[in-house]
Amino acid sequence: TAEQLADVLRIEEVFLAPCYTKAVAIDCEGVPENLSLVQVATLSPKRVFVFDCVKLSAVAVCSALNQLLRDERCVKLFHDLHMDVLALSKIGGVTEMKGLLDTQLVAEYIWAEPMVGLNDMLNRLDLPQNPTKLEMKAKMNRASDGHQDSNNLWERRPLSSADLRYAALDAALLLDAYKPLRELAWNDENQLIAATAERAANAVSWGGARWIGFDTAKDFALTSAELQQQLRTANTFDFSPIIAETDEAKVVGLLPEDLRELFSHEEALAEKLVESMPYERASAARARPPIILSTVVDIVLDSGRRPTCTLKSGERIYLSDSEERVTTADDIQFITAQVGEFGSDKRAGMDGTLHRISAIYNRERKIAGLTIRLGRSVAHNADMIVDSLRGTNRSVLVLGEPGSGKTTIIRAAAALLAEHHTTIIIDTSNEIGGDGTIPHRSLGNEKVFVGRAYERPFRMC
Repeated sequence: TAEQLADVLRIEEVFLAPCYTKAVAIDCEGVPENLSLVQVATLSPKRVFVFDCVKLSAVAVCSALNQLLRDERCVKLFHDLHMDVLALSKIGGVTEMKGLLDTQLVAEYIWAEPMVGLNDMLNRLDLPQNPTKLEMKAKMNRASDGHQDSNNLWERRPLSSADLRYAALDAALLLDAYKPLRELAWNDENQLIAATAERAANAVSWGGARWIGFDTAKDFALTSAELQQQLRTANTFDFSPIIAETDEAKVVGLLPEDLRELFSHEEALAEKLVESMPYERASAARARPPIILSTVVDIVLDSGRRPTCTLKSGERIYLSDSEERVTTADDIQFITAQVGEFGSDKRAGMDGTLHRISAIYNRERKIAGLTIRLGRSVAHNADMIVDSLRGTNRSVLVLGEPGSGKTTIIRAAAALLAEHHTTIIIDTSNEIGGDGTIPHRSLGNEKVFVGRAYERPFRMC
């Protein structure tokens, strides 16, 4: 009750003057959607305080714990604090937490394994484990199977004695681990506290998301980036910013002049484009918004039909307002004269780009239609799988539905490998490096072998 909470705050030294307490362990239940319980375990005397945030409100409980959470002289132990600090901040209204130590980071520091669970850590330290952990997980799984939010189990009242025992044990056993962990990580405790502070701030800012990195000294093994930043900076794999490139201007340059007018690189440039048009066409262009090139998937010109383009949304737009403006043989000749030779797969390309031009032939073996597919490169898109690319010699299979980005990832992966290895691309469809004589610059230093369509790769070697 509120009266009991007031008594605890008035009597218990750990809340009244936390600076005299060496360490406490804190755990939360119901997070991150709710903040149902907050458990605080103390060493002397050895007790666990369980605060009911449903009966008392999360804001009232966190306000009562505010002095403890802000005192950096008292170490507050959490294990995998991401969701706990997120709920304390977003639901409980806690604005500042100091002196936090995530024992999961300490376990990673000792055993070089990220995401060690609480019971696993206790087992490695030869300490008692929570015997109700599996039972509680099974209970939550049953709730999930019944299409209920397992976190809502902690919102129901009254809580059973088994639920309260489970919650109290987690905090008590976590506090038992402080002394052996401290002995193993004594030299770098301050850096571990600094790494925990960074993890807590990121968890609040990123909605509980985990910040991961790769350790170059351990075959690019997965690691917690906060730990790397504080203790192993020299071994950190630096992620490069993801940069998307399309070269849309080269595609627009392929089109007859009157079909270029509706395209714009940015909305801000649209008006300048319109101003350069003759008066009648400018008036018509102002009547509808421009086509932003970054949203275009392909451009289709079929003989005798109105030229169109398809957007990422699936919408199809005519490139001319006039119903009489249809694709002619002169239009097709204008485009094909600017691209390379069409191969047996009826495709051609442009040097240094990823754009693909596919042709449809009539019975006379003349081109009757063209589809220009805009190719896009995303530099550094494969950094997130650098452990699989450079940390092992295993094969990597990329699966996904059409348009999901398989080729884009393969292209970025090849560029990443080429920085340290001789990399060869055998590309029979010419989708990875482009269909021109000069491969796209996103490939870096790879060697590209371009084969005829449908030719078996081993026959090219």
